[in-house]
Amino acid sequence: MRCLGSRIAELITCPIYANLPAQLQTKIFDPVPDGVRKVVLATNIAETSLTVDGINLGIDDLTNFDFIDPPLVESLIKALEPLFALGALNKYCELTKTGRRMAEFPLDPMLSKVIVASDKYVCSNEIITIVAMLSVGNSIFYCPKDKKVHANNARMNFHLGNVGDHISLLRVYNSWRECNYSIQWCHENYIRAKSMKRARDPARGSLKKVEIENKSDPNDLDSIRKAITSGFFPHCARLQKKWILPDRKTSTKNYPSSGLAQELPQWVVYHKLVLTTKEYMRQVTQLKPEWLVEIAPRYYQLKDVEDPASKKDDSSSKNGRKSVLGRHYYYKCIIWIMLRKYYNYSSFMPQTKLLCLLGPLFLCRLRSLQDCLVDPSKDCDSLGSGSGGFGFYC
Repeated sequence: MRCLGSRIAELITCPIYANLPAQLQTKIFDPVPDGVRKVVLATNIAETSLTVDGINLGIDDLTNFDFIDPPLVESLIKALEPLFALGALNKYCELTKTGRRMAEFPLDPMLSKVIVASDKYVCSNEIITIVAMLSVGNSIFYCPKDKKVHANNARMNFHLGNVGDHISLLRVYNSWRECNYSIQWCHENYIRAKSMKRARDPARGSLKKVEIENKSDPNDLDSIRKAITSGFFPHCARLQKKWILPDRKTSTKNYPSSGLAQELPQWVVYHKLVLTTKEYMRQVTQLKPEWLVEIAPRYYQLKDVEDPASKKDDSSSKNGRKSVLGRHYYYKCIIWIMLRKYYNYSSFMPQTKLLCLLGPLFLCRLRSLQDCLVDPSKDCDSLGSGSGGFGFYC
């Protein structure tokens, strides 16, 4: 920097780290004079999301970005696949309009998509509260050993009507707000007051940036469930003696403290999977299977959600699972095609080579995709231009 001297604009360097005094941390938000560039040096604050005015740099074209040390292609595929499925990226790996709206929220992409979808279903006020409660984690309720029965009864009061875990979190927050954010109310209901305070300041300010009105319809629970499904449709489970995860062909269990632990709805959407002695779904809500086809037609087809009892044999049910798995790998194949021009194929891991070479040929009949695999010089811009979204068949 000293060698360049006056050939570059003036620079203001602002460090920020956990042990820095608060008054010095806030300097990163101070405006800078015209013609001066602000540089923020961050260390161990990776768990905190900040929006700093004047810092708008980003990577517009990930596949063409000149990385000093490029990440593994497998890591990029794993990172880009959910964004592609959520509609945040187009076939050129660029942010879509939905993706740009999602990027305004410092949240997991699935939660961001739920907020964006709440505009369509006129329930942004309820959704922003649910997202805030989910962001707190699993530390809302506590259960003392000597008062286990009382704590469980207090928790189940918020689940009356089998509304599902997401809406029960909304009930918790609304009840706390009606009691003027009382700490005593938290003690009486075995709820952690600190966790509730963390959920009190959700990202409502970001709604205006993406032109989402703060709307509310607390009685329309289906609209709330649809908005949740819009972001978490990959996290669905179907009851077939056991809870089956369609995209993995494996079974799981509902967490014992869930409000639906004793209920057996046909389909549910869950927030995440946790592994203790067994694998469990956390934060579960019932959904109607036809919503999956309506909300995510690129991910689910009608045959995926049909009732197995109404089918003539079990083979169609297996085909349904293959269909979901096929689209799951199809996203990987499309992303790989976009990345293969910029990576050395010989450095790929064996399983990635197999996926890239054989997966698309077995899982789809999209001509342009096969052409790209055979001849890298072919133009792949027409990928997905067929009818039905991506023109994908299993």
